[in-house]
Amino acid sequence: FAVSGFASKKPDAINALLYSHHPLDIQSRSQNLFEITLDLSDIPWSKVRVKEYCFDKGNNSYYCLALELRDRPAGKMAHVGQDTCYSAEEAGRLKEMSMLHVTKDSRHSVGAGGTLRLPVTVMANGADFVVIEPAANP
Repeated sequence: FAVSGFASKKPDAINALLYSHHPLDIQSRSQNLFEITLDLSDIPWSKVRVKEYCFDKGNNSYYCLALELRDRPAGKMAHVGQDTCYSAEEAGRLKEMSMLHVTKDSRHSVGAGGTLRLPVTVMANGADFVVIEPAANP
Protein backbone atom coordinates (compact mmCIF):
# COMPACT_ATOMS: atom_id res chain seq x y z
CA PHE A 1 0.00 0.00 0.00
CA ALA A 2 1.07 3.56 -0.65
CA VAL A 3 0.13 5.98 2.11
CA SER A 4 0.56 9.65 1.39
CA GLY A 5 -1.00 13.06 1.75
CA PHE A 6 -0.59 16.79 1.53
CA ALA A 7 -1.75 19.89 3.39
CA SER A 8 -2.51 23.54 2.79
CA LYS A 9 -2.78 26.47 5.16
CA LYS A 10 -5.23 29.36 4.94
CA PRO A 11 -5.66 32.23 7.42
CA ASP A 12 -8.69 30.52 8.98
CA ALA A 13 -7.92 26.78 8.54
CA ILE A 14 -5.40 24.07 7.83
CA ASN A 15 -6.58 21.34 5.45
CA ALA A 16 -4.91 17.97 5.02
CA LEU A 17 -5.75 15.05 2.78
CA LEU A 18 -4.36 11.65 3.73
CA TYR A 19 -4.94 8.59 1.61
CA SER A 20 -3.86 5.02 0.98
CA HIS A 21 -3.94 3.10 -2.25
CA HIS A 22 -2.98 -0.30 -3.57
CA PRO A 23 -3.26 -0.68 -7.35
CA LEU A 24 -3.97 -4.43 -7.16
CA ASP A 25 -6.76 -4.10 -4.57
CA ILE A 26 -9.31 -2.70 -7.01
CA GLN A 27 -12.26 -4.07 -5.05
CA SER A 28 -11.03 -2.66 -1.73
CA ARG A 29 -11.00 -6.05 -0.04
CA SER A 30 -8.19 -5.22 2.37
CA GLN A 31 -9.14 -4.48 5.97
CA ASN A 32 -5.83 -2.74 6.73
CA LEU A 33 -5.92 0.42 8.80
CA PHE A 34 -3.08 2.90 8.85
CA GLU A 35 -2.51 4.84 12.07
CA ILE A 36 -0.85 8.14 11.23
CA THR A 37 0.26 10.96 13.49
CA LEU A 38 0.30 14.39 11.93
CA ASP A 39 3.00 16.51 13.57
CA LEU A 40 2.02 20.09 12.90
CA SER A 41 3.85 23.25 13.96
CA ASP A 42 3.34 27.00 13.84
CA ILE A 43 -0.39 26.68 14.46
CA PRO A 44 -1.55 30.21 15.31
CA TRP A 45 -4.44 29.21 17.61
CA SER A 46 -4.32 27.96 21.21
CA LYS A 47 -7.26 25.57 20.75
CA VAL A 48 -8.49 23.91 17.57
CA ARG A 49 -11.51 22.05 16.31
CA VAL A 50 -10.73 19.16 13.99
CA LYS A 51 -13.34 17.78 11.60
CA GLU A 52 -12.58 14.64 9.62
CA TYR A 53 -14.35 13.41 6.53
CA CYS A 54 -13.38 9.78 5.89
CA PHE A 55 -14.01 8.26 2.48
CA ASP A 56 -13.86 4.47 2.40
CA LYS A 57 -16.16 1.47 2.10
CA GLY A 58 -18.02 2.35 5.29
CA ASN A 59 -17.91 6.15 5.41
CA ASN A 60 -19.35 8.71 3.02
CA SER A 61 -20.07 5.92 0.55
CA TYR A 62 -22.94 3.66 -0.39
CA TYR A 63 -20.49 0.92 -1.44
CA CYS A 64 -21.56 -1.74 1.10
CA LEU A 65 -25.27 -1.05 0.60
CA ALA A 66 -24.85 -1.19 -3.18
CA LEU A 67 -23.22 -4.63 -2.87
CA GLU A 68 -26.02 -5.77 -0.57
CA LEU A 69 -28.70 -4.59 -2.99
CA ARG A 70 -26.88 -6.01 -5.99
CA ASP A 71 -26.43 -9.43 -4.38
CA ARG A 72 -29.83 -9.83 -2.73
CA PRO A 73 -32.18 -12.63 -3.81
CA ALA A 74 -34.36 -11.69 -6.77
CA GLY A 75 -37.55 -12.24 -4.76
CA LYS A 76 -36.77 -9.23 -2.57
CA MET A 77 -36.60 -6.77 -5.45
CA ALA A 78 -39.41 -4.55 -6.61
CA HIS A 79 -40.09 -5.19 -10.30
CA VAL A 80 -41.67 -2.77 -12.72
CA GLY A 81 -41.98 -4.32 -16.13
CA GLN A 82 -38.64 -6.02 -16.69
CA ASP A 83 -36.51 -3.43 -14.89
CA THR A 84 -35.31 -4.04 -11.37
CA CYS A 85 -36.14 -1.10 -9.13
CA TYR A 86 -35.31 0.05 -5.63
CA SER A 87 -38.01 0.69 -3.08
CA ALA A 88 -38.47 4.24 -1.82
CA GLU A 89 -36.76 3.23 1.45
CA GLU A 90 -33.76 1.77 -0.40
CA ALA A 91 -33.45 4.84 -2.62
CA GLY A 92 -33.60 7.03 0.50
CA ARG A 93 -30.84 5.00 2.18
CA LEU A 94 -28.67 5.24 -0.94
CA LYS A 95 -29.21 9.00 -1.11
CA GLU A 96 -28.41 9.48 2.58
CA MET A 97 -25.24 7.40 2.32
CA SER A 98 -24.05 9.42 -0.68
CA MET A 99 -24.27 12.71 1.24
CA LEU A 100 -21.13 14.16 2.84
CA HIS A 101 -20.97 13.63 6.63
CA VAL A 102 -18.37 14.52 9.25
CA THR A 103 -17.00 11.21 10.53
CA LYS A 104 -15.06 12.58 13.51
CA ASP A 105 -15.24 15.90 15.34
CA SER A 106 -12.74 16.68 18.09
CA ARG A 107 -11.14 19.55 19.96
CA HIS A 108 -7.48 19.86 20.93
CA SER A 109 -5.19 22.23 22.80
CA VAL A 110 -2.19 23.40 20.83
CA GLY A 111 1.17 22.90 22.53
CA ALA A 112 4.08 25.25 23.10
CA GLY A 113 5.38 26.79 19.91
CA GLY A 114 2.11 26.07 18.11
CA THR A 115 2.63 22.31 17.93
CA LEU A 116 -0.10 19.71 17.52
CA ARG A 117 0.23 15.93 17.32
CA LEU A 118 -2.94 14.68 15.69
CA PRO A 119 -3.69 10.95 15.37
CA VAL A 120 -5.53 10.04 12.17
CA THR A 121 -6.67 6.65 10.89
CA VAL A 122 -6.89 5.91 7.17
CA MET A 123 -8.46 2.70 5.89
CA ALA A 124 -6.92 0.77 3.00
CA ASN A 125 -7.93 2.40 -0.29
CA GLY A 126 -9.49 5.22 1.70
CA ALA A 127 -8.97 8.91 2.24
CA ASP A 128 -9.38 11.25 5.19
CA PHE A 129 -9.90 14.96 4.62
CA VAL A 130 -8.94 16.80 7.81
CA VAL A 131 -10.04 20.39 8.54
CA ILE A 132 -8.31 22.16 11.45
CA GLU A 133 -9.87 25.44 12.51
CA PRO A 134 -9.63 27.70 15.54
CA ALA A 135 -11.99 26.44 18.25
CA ALA A 136 -14.78 28.80 19.21
CA ASN A 137 -14.78 29.82 22.85
CA PRO A 138 -17.36 27.78 24.81
